[in-house]
Amino acid sequence: GPSTEDMQAAAQMPEGDRTAMIENMVAGLAERLNTQEPDNVDGWLKLGRAYGVLGRPKDQLIAFGRAATAGPVRIDALTAYADALEAAGESQQAGRK
Repeated sequence: GPSTEDMQAAAQMPEGDRTAMIENMVAGLAERLNTQEPDNVDGWLKLGRAYGVLGRPKDQLIAFGRAATAGPVRIDALTAYADALEAAGESQQAGRK
């Protein structure tokens, strides 16, 4: 992750630059999960939370769905996915597509 110096530098950036930096970091995580670590449940959960903070509920739903698929016995992944489905107004059951 970013160093303390990186975080301090980011705090001094103009809002647009800071947002672009965050979007790039999130995109990098998504790329890594999709190409190198598709079974990383914790990574998908982290990505889903990041999408939530960025106000991207559709992407959040997809990330939490991937977490649930990668960790079908992980209650935290299943709960995050179910909560995202409910927030999206989905009528289907969590874990079924």
